[in-house]
Amino acid sequence: MSRQVTADIATDKPSECTRYAPDLAAGVLASEQTVLRLLTRSTPLPELLAEVCRRAETLLGVGASCSILVLDSDGVTVRVGAAPSLPAQFSASIDGAVIGPATGSCGTAMFERRLVIVDDIEHDPLWANFRHLALPFGLRACWSIPFEDDAGHVLGAFGVYYRDVRRPNESEQELLSEIGHSVGLAVHQDAIRKRLAQSEEHHRLVVDHLNEGIVVQSREGIVLACNPSARRMLRTTDDVIGQGIYTVMRAAFWEDGSHVEPGERPTERVLRSGKPLVGVTLRLELTCGETIWVTENLVPIVKPGETEPGAVLISFNDISAVRAARAQLQQLATRDALTGLYNRAYLADKMSERLTPREIGLGPSTASDDYVPEQAVPGPAAPERAAPGPAAPEPAVPGPAMPDQAASKLAVLFVDLDGFKKVNDIAGHEAGDALLRSVAERLSACVRSEDTLARVGGDEFVIVTGDYADASFLTSLAQRVLDTIAQPFAVGGNEYYLGASIGISLFPDDGCDAPTLMRNADSAMYDAKQRGRNNFQFFTAELSQRLQRRFAIEQSLRRALLADELSLAYQPIVEGATGRIVGAEALLRWHNGELGNVSPAEFIPVAEDTGLIVDIGRWVLENACRQAVEWRGTLIPHLMIAVNLSPRQISGELIDHVGSSLERAGLDPSALELEITEGVLMSDTDTVMPLLSALARMGVRISVDDFGTGYSSLSYLKRFPLHSLKVDRSFVAGLPAHRDAVAITHAVVAMAHSLGMNVTAEGVETYEQAAFLRSIGCERQQGYLFGRPAAAGEFAREAQRLRVEI
Repeated sequence: MSRQVTADIATDKPSECTRYAPDLAAGVLASEQTVLRLLTRSTPLPELLAEVCRRAETLLGVGASCSILVLDSDGVTVRVGAAPSLPAQFSASIDGAVIGPATGSCGTAMFERRLVIVDDIEHDPLWANFRHLALPFGLRACWSIPFEDDAGHVLGAFGVYYRDVRRPNESEQELLSEIGHSVGLAVHQDAIRKRLAQSEEHHRLVVDHLNEGIVVQSREGIVLACNPSARRMLRTTDDVIGQGIYTVMRAAFWEDGSHVEPGERPTERVLRSGKPLVGVTLRLELTCGETIWVTENLVPIVKPGETEPGAVLISFNDISAVRAARAQLQQLATRDALTGLYNRAYLADKMSERLTPREIGLGPSTASDDYVPEQAVPGPAAPERAAPGPAAPEPAVPGPAMPDQAASKLAVLFVDLDGFKKVNDIAGHEAGDALLRSVAERLSACVRSEDTLARVGGDEFVIVTGDYADASFLTSLAQRVLDTIAQPFAVGGNEYYLGASIGISLFPDDGCDAPTLMRNADSAMYDAKQRGRNNFQFFTAELSQRLQRRFAIEQSLRRALLADELSLAYQPIVEGATGRIVGAEALLRWHNGELGNVSPAEFIPVAEDTGLIVDIGRWVLENACRQAVEWRGTLIPHLMIAVNLSPRQISGELIDHVGSSLERAGLDPSALELEITEGVLMSDTDTVMPLLSALARMGVRISVDDFGTGYSSLSYLKRFPLHSLKVDRSFVAGLPAHRDAVAITHAVVAMAHSLGMNVTAEGVETYEQAAFLRSIGCERQQGYLFGRPAAAGEFAREAQRLRVEI
C-alpha cells in the first residue's frame, strides 16, 4: 500500500483510489495490496519490482512496458531494478547510466525530482543522447516519475514506455503517481530490511518507520511502547506511554458485532497461554469518538530467566478504508447497478450455498482476510493461527462438527417481462430504465425477507424461495407477481402496461444444482410465453422430454450439412388459367439416421434460434438455383423457382449470397422469387428496404408469403418493391362456400392487382377452389390438387406427364 493511501486511512480521508472508475479502483487497490503482501513475506526486491511492473502494465492498458530504475549508493548511477517487458538489450544499455538534466525521461525525472513526460522520443531533446538506444526497439514514448523515501531522498524512478507517440491523460498521470508511491514503499522497505541486520539502532528505526502500528503492553494493560504509526492510528500522542490502553480505547468488538468481554480479550488470552495469536480482527471505539477496524497479531514477551510472559507485543494495521473499499466492491460485485437488486453472480453463489451441505463447527471459526458483512453469524473469539514467536502458537480447538443439510425445498421462479421491449423502443432507454426500477420495487414487495430476488438480464428477474409448505405457496407467489406487474406503471407522465411470463423449477425434482434449476426454470418460462404469455408454468417431465428432443435436433442439425442429410422437395406452382406448371417452390427436408424424417416445423425453428439457418439457407438457395437451370433447359423453359427466406438471413450478406448463387448456377435473376413474411417487412424498415430494393434492381422477384396472417398493412405494400402476394391457405380452405373467405380473398386479389402485383393462392385442394380463384383473376395456384412436394426426380416425371396431358 502506498504511503499516501496509508495516510488517507489514518486520517479517515477517502483513498486516492476513489478518484478512479470502480474497475480501475479495484485494480489499483489490488496492486497496492499485492505490494504490501509481498513486503510482509520478505519477497526479494527484484521479484517484487517485477510483479509491480506487470501489475502496472495491466492497469495502464495494452502497449505499456514498465521499468523501475534504482539509484546506486552514490546517488547518481542508475541500476535496472525490473523491466520484465522491455528488451534485455535495451535494459543492459541503460544499466549504469548517470542521471542528469537531459538523460532521457527517467534520468531527468530523478535529477529534477519531477514527473517527466516525453511523448515522442525521436524528437524530444531530453533523449538526444539516448534515442539511438530506444528507437531500434520500437520505443517511441516514455513517461517517468521519481520515487522517494520518507526523508525525501530520491530512490529511483518508475518509467512507462509505449511503442507509439502518446501522452498520458489526467487519470493516467494520477495512476503513475500512485504506482510511484507503491514502488517507493517497496524499495524503501527493502532498504530498511537490509539495514535491519546492522544494529539495534536500525531495529528501532524500522519500528518507527513501519506503517504497521506497534504497541507493547504490560500484563496490567500499561502501554510500554507505541510507535508513530500506532499513535497515528489510535489518534494519540507520546503521552500514552505509561498509561493504560483503555485511556485511548473505550471498547472492542468482534467482527459479528458482539462485545469483547473481559477475559476474552486477545491480550489476556496470550498472557494466559504464553502463545501468539495471529490475524485477529477487531472494531475499536476510540476515546476521541472515532471507530476504526484493525487486524492484529499478538506475541508474548518472556524475559530471559522467566517462565511466563510479562508483556505482549501487538502489531496491527488500520483496515478501515480497506474494509470500506471491499464493501463497495462487494456491492458492485453482487448488486445490479440499475435496480439495486442482486445480480446473476450473487444469485449463482447463493443458490450453490443453499444447495450444498456444509460442516458446521461449534468451536472458533477459521480466520480469513476476506470481507465479512457487519451482520455475520455470531461466533466466539477471533481465530488463532501459527506465527513466529518465543512459544509455539495456540491451536484453535474445534468443537464437534455436524453436517448442515442442503435445503430440503427450493424453488426458482424465472420472471420475464412481456411487452418491455416495445416500451423501450417507443419511449427510449431512460423510460425503460425507470420502468425496470419500478418493476424491481414491486417484485421486492412480493417476496419474503428470506427469499432472494435478482435481476439476471435486461428484463429478466429470478426469485429463489425455500421453506414453503407446498406448491400452493408457489402458485400464490407467481400469481402475486403477475397481478402486481399487470398494474399500470406511471413513468414520465405516461402509463405503461406490462405482463410477465414465469417459469418455475423445483429442487430436487427438477435439478440438484443451480445451473440446472436455472436452465429448467428458463425453459418453463419460454413454455409460458408459448402458451400466450402473462402466465406461469412449472417445469414438467413432458417439457423435459421436449427439451431433450430439441437438444438432440440441435446437435444433429449442426452436422446435417456436412453429413449430406438435407434435401429439397419441390411443389409445383401452376398458371391459374391453363393449369400449366410455371414454377416450383423449394422446400427443405431432413432425414437423420437416428431421428428419422424430422418435420420442418420442428427443425426450422431450431435452425433459426441457433443461427444455423443462415448456412442452411445459403445451401437451399444454391441448390434450388442449380435445379431451376437444369429444368429450364430440359423441362419448362420459363420455370420460376421460389425460395423462402428466414428473418435471420435478412442482413447485408444476403445480396452477395443471392448474387453468387445466381452467377454460379447461371440462372436468370427474373427466374428467382424470394418469399418473405409480413413480419420481416415490419421488423426493421431501415434495414429491409435497402436490401429488397437492391434485390429488385438485380431482377429478383420478391413475394410476401402467408399474406393475411400478419400485419396486412396496405402502407407497407406500397412502400416496398414487391412483385407478388401469396394468399394464406387458411383463407383458401373456406372457398367458395365461406362468405368471409370469399370476401377476403377477392379483396386481396383486387388490391394486389391495383398495386401491380400478381397473386398466388396456397393450399388449393379442390376443383371448386381452383375454379373460384380462376374466376377472380388469381394468376397462380399451388396445393395438393396439383401435386404434393416431391423430390427432384419425381417432380420432373410428374411435370413431364402433365405437360403431355395438357
